[in-house]
Amino acid sequence: MSSAVALSRQKHGRPALPDDELTASLIADDRVLLVFTPSGPPSGWTTRGLG
Repeated sequence: MSSAVALSRQKHGRPALPDDELTASLIADDRVLLVFTPSGPPSGWTTRGLG
């Protein structure tokens, strides 16, 4: 599990699970996990229509 996912789960009072257990848990709840991995540093990201 990525450290960002683990930290987010802990922040919301949920245990950090190994990948296979997390996958089984998401499937059992009919949920999905979207992970966005940028290809560069935040300074290179762009936003459109936000301000």
